[in-house]
Amino acid sequence: MISENRMKIDLIGQSAIVAGFSIIALTGLLWPWGLLALGLLALWQAGSAFQLVVGCHYQGRQPYLYLFGLLALGTALSPWLGWAWLGLGAAATALAYFWNTIRDTCVVMRRPRSFWDI
Repeated sequence: MISENRMKIDLIGQSAIVAGFSIIALTGLLWPWGLLALGLLALWQAGSAFQLVVGCHYQGRQPYLYLFGLLALGTALSPWLGWAWLGLGAAATALAYFWNTIRDTCVVMRRPRSFWDI
């Protein structure tokens, strides 16, 4: 079972990185710092997905592990594929993962804590 504290920490960490990325994008410093923030968000989310799949046996995050693997492969092949598609794919995957983290956190927070809460 996934704990509330784990989901809260995950959501707060991702929210902080997304807020930082948004501030970076609004100030126009997207090239060096935006890629760093996007990479940090992808690493956070890949670690989170790995922990949820392996540690909590939550199979809903397994497709994201495959997507993050494809993004890592795309990074290795980026001279031939182009960086624009890689950045767009990373941003779309990160946004989808962030949305699912919000949804899963809401589900975990609404879950009864014990038999007496039902």
